[in-house]
Amino acid sequence: MRWLLAVCAALVVAPAASAAVPNPCTLLTNAEATKLLGTRIVARELTGSPVYRLCRWSGKNVALAGSTQHVQRTLMVSVARVTRAQFEENKTKAPKTTGIGGVGEAAYTLSQGGTKYLNVWHRGFTLELVATFVTAPLDVEKQAAAAAVKRL
Repeated sequence: MRWLLAVCAALVVAPAASAAVPNPCTLLTNAEATKLLGTRIVARELTGSPVYRLCRWSGKNVALAGSTQHVQRTLMVSVARVTRAQFEENKTKAPKTTGIGGVGEAAYTLSQGGTKYLNVWHRGFTLELVATFVTAPLDVEKQAAAAAVKRL
């Protein structure tokens, strides 16, 4: 998450003309998020600023396989306006990145602190997606990104 905060801090200095970013909560429907998380959505929260916005869908608590412990599955989608050059520069500066094809115009995964993030660049925007407590996080993130870029 520190990496995300560093990227967001860098984006705050973006020119005012680039301030308009879409509401990430409109890039996926609750029905799509429900399907991706495999559980009913109990909360959707929008946070951020004019240059960086994040939407978090939280699912109903579910039991971990083979355990009595319950967890809340979440899907977070952030959006910010960046140039392709900035996106590529962020990729080279980030630790442990892997290029991903078939999502947006460019994409890579980033591993930090045991969490993988999917970063996608499409039409002047960067999307960062994180799915937690799901069976195949990268698959969920890729499906969410594919739906989201259609609405950018």
